[in-house]
Amino acid sequence: MNVLADPAYAETLLKLTQQLLRWRMRHEDQRAELWALALR
Repeated sequence: MNVLADPAYAETLLKLTQQLLRWRMRHEDQRAELWALALR
């Protein structure tokens, strides 16, 4: 079922997208730091 086109799910999709982006931004920094430590 494609809920993207259904306006009833718009708020839920927005919340989930924001949570995913926040998680990725937090963890991207950690991955980059671990990668950099291996080069030191």
